[in-house]
Amino acid sequence: MTAKRVKLFCCALCVAGAAASLFGGLARHNFAPAAQSPATAQVDFARDIQPLFAAACNHCHGAKKAASQLRLDVKSLAMKGGLSGAIIVPGDSKNSRLLHRLRGAGGEQRMPLGG
Repeated sequence: MTAKRVKLFCCALCVAGAAASLFGGLARHNFAPAAQSPATAQVDFARDIQPLFAAACNHCHGAKKAASQLRLDVKSLAMKGGLSGAIIVPGDSKNSRLLHRLRGAGGEQRMPLGG
């Protein structure tokens, strides 16, 4: 696996873990300021998730283009999902389709496409 692919995979896992945690509870990683302990750190969509989606996802799933009618630039729209339904299961990243797509798990095509 090339260094670029390893970096992309790590970024995808962080995005997926943070997104799944955001919508269902505490983050597995400490995305909050250092003053908070990991047990009390809350993930904030605008601060922690939106920049990751903007960098990796919004060119296909944003306001200008919403592939499969999925938008990830607004929390309420990300929670709604797209043509295939909800992609985030609050508090259950194992069953969140977003994580499956980012990892290419279960026969899902890996996202982001070509990246």
